[in-house]
Amino acid sequence: AWTPLGSWQDGFFVACLGVAALGAAVCVNRSLAIAPASAVVPYQYTMIIWAIVFGYLVFGDVPTIPMLVGAGIITAAGLFIFFRERTVGVPQQEELAPER
Repeated sequence: AWTPLGSWQDGFFVACLGVAALGAAVCVNRSLAIAPASAVVPYQYTMIIWAIVFGYLVFGDVPTIPMLVGAGIITAAGLFIFFRERTVGVPQQEELAPER
C-alpha cells in the first residue's frame, strides 16, 4: 500500500533518483545515436546483471533458476547477434546513404 513520503529528505532522494534515471536514459539514447546499435546493445545487457545484484542486495530478492535461465537466453541471443554482425560485416549507415 502507498504511504506518503516521511520527510523532505525522502522527497529529495526521490528527486535525485529521477534526475539520475533521466541522465542515464539520455546517455543510452546518445550512445545509440553515436555508435552502431550492434556495438552498444551488448553493454546494455549488463543491466540484467545489475538488476539481479541490486535486487538481491537492496530488496532481498533471491533469483530463481527459471529467471536466470531466461536472462541467460536473452543475453546469449543478443551476444550472438552482436558477434554475427561483426563477422558478416553489415554496412554502416554512411555506406547506405546515397551521395548528393
